[in-house]
Amino acid sequence: MSEHRDTVAQAWASRGPFGACDLLNVRYERNGRNAVVSCLWHADKSPSCNVAIGPNGTLRFHCFACSQSWDIFSAVAERDGLDASTDFPKVLCRAAELVGCWDVVDDIEGRETKREAKPLPVQSVPVEVERTYPDPKEIANLVGQCVTCDSDRGVWDWLKGRGLNAFAVAVRDLAYALPEDATLPFWAKYRGKTWVELGHRLIVPLFDSEAQVRSVRAGRIVDGESPKRLPPSGHKASGLVMLDSMGREAFRLGAWPSWATGESRFVVCEGEPDFLCWATHNNKLNECPKHAVIGIYSGSWCDDIAARIPDGSKVAIWTDADDAGDKYAAIIRKSLEHRCSVIRGKYQ
Repeated sequence: MSEHRDTVAQAWASRGPFGACDLLNVRYERNGRNAVVSCLWHADKSPSCNVAIGPNGTLRFHCFACSQSWDIFSAVAERDGLDASTDFPKVLCRAAELVGCWDVVDDIEGRETKREAKPLPVQSVPVEVERTYPDPKEIANLVGQCVTCDSDRGVWDWLKGRGLNAFAVAVRDLAYALPEDATLPFWAKYRGKTWVELGHRLIVPLFDSEAQVRSVRAGRIVDGESPKRLPPSGHKASGLVMLDSMGREAFRLGAWPSWATGESRFVVCEGEPDFLCWATHNNKLNECPKHAVIGIYSGSWCDDIAARIPDGSKVAIWTDADDAGDKYAAIIRKSLEHRCSVIRGKYQ
């Protein structure tokens, strides 16, 4: 029986997460190499069960909502109303039928004439699908549901706790507050829970090298175990930056604005709190900004972003005072060498 079990498990694994869901007739969403389905074992309001190839090379179902894991035989049993613990031969037979292992079915049923099993496809290394940014319409719809940071108490308190003025953030159009009753796209979640459920309600827009909004980052404003910042699940996040109003204008033009006073100056800082701090505390509302602010995170900086900074600009890099911050600073400095005057700021 154990030999048959291994044969059938390998046959299912050879189909991969997407093929397995098709055989089970279960609707799924793609998340990189894995599939996400509504949990088969509990009433799932939204897809929260991950289907993947486990470390041992077999299919594994794991639900982030109910924190349980199962194998393909449990999935087949649940789908067909069987009990894998009390009638495993019947479950094994059904799993073999679905995947075309007829020799296993005949052996379990005791048939004298054995049917030939369908040859198993050669399992190849899954091809990594190139990720893209979210649909612009979905981004626009999400941002369109947001309110200003100074009109949401939770976001207001989070900003205040970090010495930031919610009104200054709002009037400069730097970030938004995601309402708790917002209608969210599929990608606005992490491990089966939505951004709202996790408390990720600070929404910061992300721009490409042409100053077009291409994505967002969601910041957590409450205590929790999820990452402090989240990008759209299953989508590309690299090559984008946070920009204040002067940064957007400079990127849009590819030059320092002619109406700006003073020389071309940029501040590059790391992370949302530092970006919001630099973009609000150092430029007064009634004055022309003295510099443009660019906020970065891991994977932000690229050649296209560097190319939008005009020749001759003065660039101050204020990344974190750690190994990662030093690495970012070195990458940025190298991309601008021979064109701009670059200094590295140091936090005390």
